[in-house]
Amino acid sequence: MTGIDEKKIADVIERVVRSEGLELVAWELKGDGSRSSMLRITLDSDQGLTHDHCVAVNREVGTILDVEDLIPFHYTLEITSPGLGKSLSGQPAFDRHRGEIVRVRMTEPTERGSSIKGRVERVTPTQVVIVDRHGVEETIPYTQILAANTVHAPGRGSRRSEAGGTE
Repeated sequence: MTGIDEKKIADVIERVVRSEGLELVAWELKGDGSRSSMLRITLDSDQGLTHDHCVAVNREVGTILDVEDLIPFHYTLEITSPGLGKSLSGQPAFDRHRGEIVRVRMTEPTERGSSIKGRVERVTPTQVVIVDRHGVEETIPYTQILAANTVHAPGRGSRRSEAGGTE
């Protein structure tokens, strides 16, 4: 977008999110002021994202962006969480969801197809190991992941297996 310093906007968002002890999943600015423009910030937290978190980030980010006039037109600021079907990308995301059930779609099909559903067993800097409901392990390099999402809501106590038992 012309006239918009996205680096400064990203710096403000990241600084505020870190100060609240949260994780920035993504942000996007849609529109150019001519119609309904929106700045959407998606947050997450290992302890769960609360309404108070969203209000605090909204207030702080909105105030700083307005004072510094980093978005020189009317926009709506929306703070969201990834939801139950969280999109996963890279080691930090898979590491946070270790022990949880995910669905991974791959760019290159394996003997069992181009999609696998199972528990995140191990995570390394280059790949993730998923164990399906039959106990079969599939090692998937991040470069081969087309899309990945959580299937069950993250457990904050014991983690649930696909069969519904605790591990």
